Amino acid sequence: MVIFGIEMAKKKNLEQELKAAEKAIELDPKDASNWWGKGIILVDLERYEEALDAINKAIELDPKDTSNWKWKGLTLKNLKRYEEALEAINKAVELDPKDASNWRGKGIILVDLEHYEEALDAINKAIELDPKDASSWKWKVIPLRYFQRYKEALNAINKAIELDPKDESNWWGKGLTLLDLERYEEALEAFNKAVELDPKDASNWWGKGLTLKDLKRYEEALEAFNKAVELDPKDASNWRDKAEALYSLRRLDDALTSIKKAIELNPRSSYSYNMKGFILMKGTLYEEALKCFESALQIEIKPLYLFNKGTALVRLKRLDEAEDSINRAKDLVASSKSKTDQKARKHYDDVLKKLRGAGARISWWDWWFGETNRPRRALGAFLIFIIVISVLAPFIREGTLGWFNCGKDWRTYVVPASVSVLLLILPVIRFFGTKGVEVTPMLQRPEIDIGELAKTIKPRLN
Repeated sequence: MVIFGIEMAKKKNLEQELKAAEKAIELDPKDASNWWGKGIILVDLERYEEALDAINKAIELDPKDTSNWKWKGLTLKNLKRYEEALEAINKAVELDPKDASNWRGKGIILVDLEHYEEALDAINKAIELDPKDASSWKWKVIPLRYFQRYKEALNAINKAIELDPKDESNWWGKGLTLLDLERYEEALEAFNKAVELDPKDASNWWGKGLTLKDLKRYEEALEAFNKAVELDPKDASNWRDKAEALYSLRRLDDALTSIKKAIELNPRSSYSYNMKGFILMKGTLYEEALKCFESALQIEIKPLYLFNKGTALVRLKRLDEAEDSINRAKDLVASSKSKTDQKARKHYDDVLKKLRGAGARISWWDWWFGETNRPRRALGAFLIFIIVISVLAPFIREGTLGWFNCGKDWRTYVVPASVSVLLLILPVIRFFGTKGVEVTPMLQRPEIDIGELAKTIKPRLN
């Protein structure tokens, strides 16, 4: 009887091991462990359909072996057949409820199904049975992050690192959790450690780039994203975040090329369309930007996208439609207690006030100081400064009330008088000027999808 364990499945020459497994089956086709071993090797080769056939054969020969059901669950997970995977892992739990890896496997599959409360319960059960298993602590982080229990998540990932400091995915998970807590310098240290342990994993470089971007170190962020793209050019998020770094460096053409690549790889990413619209707005291509924001909204309704659509409509002078779009954005965050949403709501209110006042007759004061024309505001402030100085100059020189002494020196009269007349005639602006409105789109760091995050970590059920 030939038995193939997990350590054999880890060997580099998997094709050779597969031949050995097939030879073992040829010699003893009724030994379930031979089929199980073949299945594990095929899982490592990512030939999941064949792996499932082999593991099903092992179950047929030995339906009471918990490992067969556990590995069937993992294989079905890799095939994205999550409901069937859950049935298989539940069978493993039923056969051996004291095996921590069965509960951990159940938690992992429940994460894929986005049943986070049940996933947390299952992983806690695994930890209760085996508190020294680093993998269970690592997986506990995902449902905790979903529930925004970031401090508990940090404690869990620190425990995983304590138990297995050489697993780069533990450091990667710590980096993401520290980003949630906005502890960027510590997050960078964690991602640097992940890169040190596995410099060929694109997700480690992506996490490092994301952190450097949050630290506004855009050149370094771009280098990290370039490395991530080099290692995994088919991951749309690498191209998307590279585009944002390029935008921050004012390399708009390169940013547009990068975001187009991201959309090509993942045309269902609402944030990528939003990012493309953001770049196009900077290039004054408002019609195209509007189409991008509308594409983002077709995929997912978010306040950010509605607001950005409104800004494009403002630039296109479609003010009624802009007001409607921004009002919808405000309604979506009205009941949110999130600090980000509260800040956004205040900004939406400010923009709506501007929109409602757009087109009204403008006063001389608003013309000088209420609009967003910085050079005009600076000139207005300078003229007022001249008046003040002109009024005070004779007072300082003669020691009496300034304006009453103006006549003694015509220069001290002409300067303030000329400036005063200039300012006094400016109210005529109100008869031919109207208020304008200028708003700019907003960009936030994309939320890290918890479900997608789970799929980037390749679990081993052991």
